[in-house]
Amino acid sequence: MPTGIRPYGPGKFNTILDAYVYEVSREGRTEEDCRMDDSWCGIMRGGLSIFKDHDPTCDELTDEEYQQLLRCAGIIMTENSDGFVHVAYYDDQKSLETVWVEMVENDT
Repeated sequence: MPTGIRPYGPGKFNTILDAYVYEVSREGRTEEDCRMDDSWCGIMRGGLSIFKDHDPTCDELTDEEYQQLLRCAGIIMTENSDGFVHVAYYDDQKSLETVWVEMVENDT
């Protein structure tokens, strides 16, 4: 992990960036979501444009965190029944969509 991506510490997120992404998603920014067993999953496409266009607090991020959002094609987030959140960042659209389709298909 790059040094500029700050760990969250003990808690429901792995990094400060993950907590930031989660907060933005709570504002209705996820495009689709699904349930898998006892977990919730959501997808946000478009990388930084999702956040830059809708969230003025990007200046709270380190340069490395900002760059992670800038270069990603999107994210898939999961939250388990205990409230722990995992955020996966995808560098290309094809990988993002492949993983999402597999998750949704497993949901049925």
